[in-house]
Amino acid sequence: TIDTHVTPDYDPKEDIVRIGIRWNSSAVDHDTVIHPKPMDQVKEHASAIYRFLGALVQPKQAKAASAAVGGPVAIMASYWFIVKTSMMLAIWFTGFLNVNLAILNLLPMPVLDGGHICFALWEMVTRRPVHPKVVNVLVNVFAVLLICLFVVLSVRDLDRFTRAGRSVRQLFQN
Repeated sequence: TIDTHVTPDYDPKEDIVRIGIRWNSSAVDHDTVIHPKPMDQVKEHASAIYRFLGALVQPKQAKAASAAVGGPVAIMASYWFIVKTSMMLAIWFTGFLNVNLAILNLLPMPVLDGGHICFALWEMVTRRPVHPKVVNVLVNVFAVLLICLFVVLSVRDLDRFTRAGRSVRQLFQN
């Protein structure tokens, strides 16, 4: 047991008296708890990925949008920071990540579900399936491209988040 004396301090900005304890402002907004409907949350999360994809195709915003893209390393670093901040934010981020990955999975790339939907639509329109060799080549090419994208994003994330990444970059700049 420790006995201590505390002198309260008036905070005129928030019109309250504090004794040195302050809530994490990134986890709680003015001590208000909101309960949005699940579909409203899904719409909010989905609109973020649509805005991002739109920014990628606009010349003025494409550079900033592509610089903001993170791979598996950035996702795990974000999770680590968010979990340390607040478990509720971690749950929110998990929902955000899942909705956005689901939308990205619907992109019309042959290796993703959206590509298989395109193959099915092709078969529905032409009444014959896409030749298996064509499907095989497209799926393999896009799988390699997707793996390369993950590797590039991971290397860039390591460069951003670790000293080792910056050391590797310096090797290639010399």
